Amino acid sequence: MRSLTVFQRSAEYLMPKPDYAHASWEHTLYDKVPGALRALRGAWWAIGEYVNPALTLPMSRTVRHAYLAPFYLAIRAQLRLQIRDKELRRKLTPDYQMGCKRILLSSNYYPALARENADVVTDSITEITPNGIITADGTKHEVDTIVFATGFQAGGFVAPMTVRGLGGQDLSRGWNSEPQAFLGMTVSGFPNFFLMYGPNTNFGGGSIVYILESQARYVVDAVRTLTARRAGYMDVRPESFDAFSAEAQRRLANSVWATGGCNSWYTNDKGKVTNNWPGLMSEYRRRTRRVDPRDYRFVPAVTGN
Repeated sequence: MRSLTVFQRSAEYLMPKPDYAHASWEHTLYDKVPGALRALRGAWWAIGEYVNPALTLPMSRTVRHAYLAPFYLAIRAQLRLQIRDKELRRKLTPDYQMGCKRILLSSNYYPALARENADVVTDSITEITPNGIITADGTKHEVDTIVFATGFQAGGFVAPMTVRGLGGQDLSRGWNSEPQAFLGMTVSGFPNFFLMYGPNTNFGGGSIVYILESQARYVVDAVRTLTARRAGYMDVRPESFDAFSAEAQRRLANSVWATGGCNSWYTNDKGKVTNNWPGLMSEYRRRTRRVDPRDYRFVPAVTGN
């Protein structure tokens, strides 16, 4: 490649990526020592759980910075060591609070940008021509290939499917760009319908695998409850659905995603956080441990003559 130009909309917080080749003794350890692999997973879980309060609780910029000090130190050390040019380092320094956007992991992104044939442009793009890109300062950057990396539609939880519930109502239309679900899984008026990784079940710190495991247990318990009651379907009660949605938005209004000074895929065009959970992973695991029948109405199955 002769040259590379990155047109950057915003700088990112970049943590060093702890990638390494696992030695044979590690494989032996995880295979032979009971609990070793579980302990490793638990350690990573604990790191994520430590980060989550700084993302979800109302904190001033100063307090949040102090709480996340070890991560700030690692991020700044990597930036300073890998980017020697002060002007480039300035371009790559975020101007919003950590966690407002997804924290990235990479140990080779900065070195790639530090190469002599790489450039970072922070002026906004105003026009794309047949052979170049024009930025707000009037500069025309001649290019022969453009790679778009402009994000994705994070709110399309059921796209491209059409999901219809009672009375033929359309789920996507009902949401109207504000997806919501009870515990991120069930929607009133859509009986026996369960979402995995639905609205407000993403985490800024932690693994989605842990959440998916919680949801799988909840869905299995729902099926068992439905069978035990010999019901045709179960539908989350509107009052439970509305109460949870109101609670989630009340708590998320003080989160770093809503107050951290950035625009991200965590929020919709109205500024509501529709993707992330408002608390700890352990809270989600506790609240989804079992189905509470009081949150649902059970409709008897229709039997033939």
